[in-house]
Amino acid sequence: MGTIKRIAFTFIIANLYGCSVGKDPEDTSDSDSTPDATQSRLTIALSGNTKYRADETVTLTYTLGGELASDASVTYDGTTQLVLDTTNQTISGTALAPGVYDITVSATVDQTTASQTTQILSDANFGGRYTAAGDESASLAMTQSSATEGDDGYVLSRTGSLYWYTQEDNETMFINRLCAGSISISGDTAEGDGFCKFVSDGTVEVAVISDLTVAYQETGDLALTYSYDGSAESFEFSFSDVGEAYVSPDTDYSGVYLSILKPNLDFLIITDQTVSSSLASNAEVAQCSASGLLQPYSQELITATEGDGSIVPVADLNIGNCDLTDQDGYIVAVGDASGEGQSGLLQIFESGIDDNTLRFDLYAERGAEYPDPVSKLRYARVCFQGLPTPIASEYDITEEICEALVSQ
Repeated sequence: MGTIKRIAFTFIIANLYGCSVGKDPEDTSDSDSTPDATQSRLTIALSGNTKYRADETVTLTYTLGGELASDASVTYDGTTQLVLDTTNQTISGTALAPGVYDITVSATVDQTTASQTTQILSDANFGGRYTAAGDESASLAMTQSSATEGDDGYVLSRTGSLYWYTQEDNETMFINRLCAGSISISGDTAEGDGFCKFVSDGTVEVAVISDLTVAYQETGDLALTYSYDGSAESFEFSFSDVGEAYVSPDTDYSGVYLSILKPNLDFLIITDQTVSSSLASNAEVAQCSASGLLQPYSQELITATEGDGSIVPVADLNIGNCDLTDQDGYIVAVGDASGEGQSGLLQIFESGIDDNTLRFDLYAERGAEYPDPVSKLRYARVCFQGLPTPIASEYDITEEICEALVSQ
């Protein structure tokens, strides 16, 4: 599947250990036979982060000590993906493949040797868009991983979020299952929990997941497996990476967006990555108003990970008066999206930008304690820089309407 983009998360305590120090066999004085006296002759110590994501630059620094330090030669034993630099006293490398690596540096003067070993963990970077491999009608979107806990510069854990849904296998293609999850990554496998909502006997139900697993298969596809708590039924999907999106993280998201779910939903307005709403034309009551903050990934991260610029996390997401459970086809996809303080994800689902036209899905997530915990809305940009976009005429959006919305 080309360069595997993998995103990451797990707990680890920095494991710097084994400062074993040798001594000159010709030196037989009683004072030098003690550990403290021997260690004072030559020491080497490693420092640096011991947990990385596969796209990050690994850098460890070693420090020499003792009376023999100035004459010591240093050697490195470990993965060839990292390189020893005796001038800068570092061991470093980029794009360390996911896995666990033992790193050892040794300092030697004549017959005296000091060494230290540490263990480096490199986690996969799963972030991006995926579609079901084979005949399954399912889609998956995952955020890049982020460090959430540290200790004196050492990353101990990473967390990330993912959203997936399945569709009816008929002409309607209505969404019949919508799910959200949080994962922690170790190597090329991620584990976590989440929840799904679906319709059962005409009623929306929510099921909790506590055994969510994401892992790469031998084919390179991504396997997503889970089961509902208290149920013997399990689910397994195989996803293929859709490749790098054309959309740049430097894209100007500003403009006016129209919900294409149903008429007269509020306009969504983005200014300087801030999301707000405006009452739709010919509407008397605000419906599906939204506010929030877009947090697009930096160009540096996208370049380093060969990542997907169409994935944009959303924070502080507030959606008001947005109950579409009476709309055929949106009972699961949107449901009652109303709620404050939600997190989410904006996913540009067209692989490109054409004449300032953007289209995206907006995921909004609360928690499994809510009767309707996750929703997916869809928008298209109809005004950009005060002017209608090429699709604006399809929705009767004129230049006057765009000017009025931008001036608010």
